Formats: sequence, C-alpha cells, structure tokens
Amino acid sequence: MAPIVKLMSAGGFIYEKNNSIPFVVKEGPNSIFFKMMDFMKNCKLSYAMFHSTPLYNEIIKEIWTSCEYSGTNCTLQFTIQGKKYIVNSDVLQACLHIPENNCDALPTITEMVNLLNSINYSLPTDNLGRIIRRSLVREYSYLADAFIKVFSGKISNFDALTNSMLILFTMLLTDRYYNFSTQLMYEIGAKLGDKANRKKNIYYARFLMMLANHVSPTPLVISNPVSKFECFVQEKRVLTDILRLNHNGEVPVVYLPVIEVTTAIPSSIIVTSTISPSTVVVESVVVTQQAPTPATRPKSKKSSKPTSGASQKAPVVKSTTQPKGSVVGAVRGEGRGEHKRNPKDKEGQMSEIQPSPIVSSQQGTMSNMDLNTSLIASSQKDVIIETSSSPRAHSKRVRDTSSPQSTFSQYQRRVKQKSKGSQGAHTLKATLPVSQIQFDMWT
Repeated sequence: MAPIVKLMSAGGFIYEKNNSIPFVVKEGPNSIFFKMMDFMKNCKLSYAMFHSTPLYNEIIKEIWTSCEYSGTNCTLQFTIQGKKYIVNSDVLQACLHIPENNCDALPTITEMVNLLNSINYSLPTDNLGRIIRRSLVREYSYLADAFIKVFSGKISNFDALTNSMLILFTMLLTDRYYNFSTQLMYEIGAKLGDKANRKKNIYYARFLMMLANHVSPTPLVISNPVSKFECFVQEKRVLTDILRLNHNGEVPVVYLPVIEVTTAIPSSIIVTSTISPSTVVVESVVVTQQAPTPATRPKSKKSSKPTSGASQKAPVVKSTTQPKGSVVGAVRGEGRGEHKRNPKDKEGQMSEIQPSPIVSSQQGTMSNMDLNTSLIASSQKDVIIETSSSPRAHSKRVRDTSSPQSTFSQYQRRVKQKSKGSQGAHTLKATLPVSQIQFDMWT
C-alpha cells in the first residue's frame, strides 16, 4: 500500500485529499468505463464534479479558520480578506450549479432499495448505512468511487457508501433532486466541527475556493501567488484495481434511463444548471453582525449576471497578514484507497489573479476534452519542489532554472552538501521519503 501524500503548511495546516475531480481519461484497457465517464461529464452535477480552479493557501486557510456552521439556519459564516460573508444552501447551489428541486422530498428507504436492486447490487440491503462498493457492478463501483471522492469528506475507506452519500447518489441516478445543496452543506459543516476545537486538517478545499470566487464582488487579490496548488484528482489506478478485483464482473450491467439519456449528449458538452446566484449577506468586520436569513430560491434563468445585491457593492479589503514560512508535504501514515496521485505544479510558475465569479462560471463550462488532457498529467506524477529559506533565494533559483550551467552548479552543490551530512533546505529531498512533496508557499 502506497503511503498517503498530504500537503502541509508551515503553520501546521494539512490539506486532506478529498473533494477530488473524477478521472475520466479514455484509454483502451478501461473501455468498460467509457459510458460512465460520458455520463459524469454530461450529468447535471458535472460542474460541481469537474470544475477546476487554482487553490490558494491564504484564501482557504482564512475561510477554514474563520468559518462557523449553523445547523439551525443551514448557513456558513466566514471572512475573506477582512470581509464577512454569510451564505446559505441557495448560494452553495448557485456556486456549484446544482439543479433546483424537481420533487418534494428526499429519497425514501424503499426508493433507495429499489435503486440498488435495479443496478444488481449483490448484497442484502437491510443496512443502507454501509453499501459496499465491491458488491456493485464494476461500472457502478467506479462511479460510486468518483462520487464519494467528490462530495464526501472521506480520505480513506472508499469501499462503502454511507447513508448520506447514498441519498445524494440516488438523486443523481434517478434525476430526482431535493435539497441536494442542503445535504452537502451538512457534510461540510460536519467536517468543520466546533470552531473552538477545530483541527488543522482542511477538507473541501476545492469547494471552499469556488465559494470564495463566487461570493467575492471583485477578483480576489492574492498577496502570495506562489502559494497556489492544484485540485486533487481521482487516482487512475482505481480503474485498474476494479478490473483486477473484478467487482461483480459476472453480473450484467444495467444502465438506468438517466444514464442512457445523458450519454446521448455529445461528450464535449457539459450540461450545467443556469441558476442565478442567490443573495449573499456581506458585512464589514467592524459592522454589527446581522442575523442570517434564508434566501429565497431563485428561479432558473439563463443569465450570466449575478442577482446578488450587497455582494455587488462590497469592496474587497486587502489582507494585512504578512507572508511567513513555507508549505511542505508530509506523510501521515497509511490508509485504504489512498495512492500517490497528485497534480503537477511547475517550479517557479507565478499564478494569476483569480477571475471574477461571472467569468469563472462561464469558463467552468469548458470542453471536457481539454480537461481530460490536464487530468492525465495531474494523476500520474508526484511533485517535488525544493523549498528555500528566503524569498530572494527562491526568486533567483526560479530565474536560473532555464540555464543548464546553473542547473549543473546546483547539482554539484547538492552533492557536496550531501557528503557533508547537511540537512538544509536544499538537501531535504535526499533525506525525506520518496512520497514527500514540497511547495514554496511563504504564508
């Protein structure tokens, strides 16, 4: 079992590998999964499942440390660069392009049991809180693994669908949506826990960054653009493991009507909801907090202009936090279902300022053919980037990486330092496990 690779900041914050993007690269040996890949790329949850955005440590860390979840009002309250935001499930629904309600209640136990029977689930269904993936047909086992890694807070033991994930999974496969965003808000709130006792393990980094871009009335000003890292991607080897274990391979696969209809759409098109953004309550830090009020669910309409009132007028306040430290990856034991599959990042690449929520939403509907190319690189190689003790040294090293002579000189210095037993930042690569990764992030 490969060790778990995690990203750790200098302040001790660990980015857990969840909220991943499904791996949907079509390759010959995996042809039995092609139909499910097309289904995910074109389903009504495709935007939430596939939208990729650069993740910035300074933004996500601020949201995670300041966020408070209210189960009574089903709201999240957090600050971004000195501005306070209170969002409800309607805002999350608009941010992730989740479909509007098309039924009046959550799936019942009978409906979930009928669904499992219709896709030839091979075990008894008396315990819906633990549906085993290996008892699903191979194609549905792959779909369930991708679904769990996108929407659940799990970082290991992906072999079981919990009751809450089964409810959301049933909505996807029956095309009957009811309060999907509310259920997802509960999952995020459960990982947040109590603010006073909150751990430094960060979950749902991709959704939190998408939410930050969505509610901010202007493009976010990133004070430390080097602190960028990429979204996690479902491991490519999951497909190989399913084929090797032959999950219910002798049982015929039954594609449900929603899959047949969805896969009839060209795979280069992503079908997303046209929900307009709901009202976001925005406050200055110095202003007395207002009681959050649930926003009325907006009607679906094809418009790229947000309907937010207060969020359109609120200015973005630059963060006064000074950059410090660096982010390094750390190995934290082993767990089931975790493999060394991390997105690549180029050393010294300076990231751009985040686009506005409107542009980000429009760009989110890009062709999945282009997305697949990036997923190949994201899922096949670990990134090893050496840290530096000072920003000036890092800047110099970034400029010199294009010079072969500079690269050879650096190599000679490393050999000398290694022979002296040096444990400095430039020889850290030689003394750490192979699976350890490092990022230059001075926040």
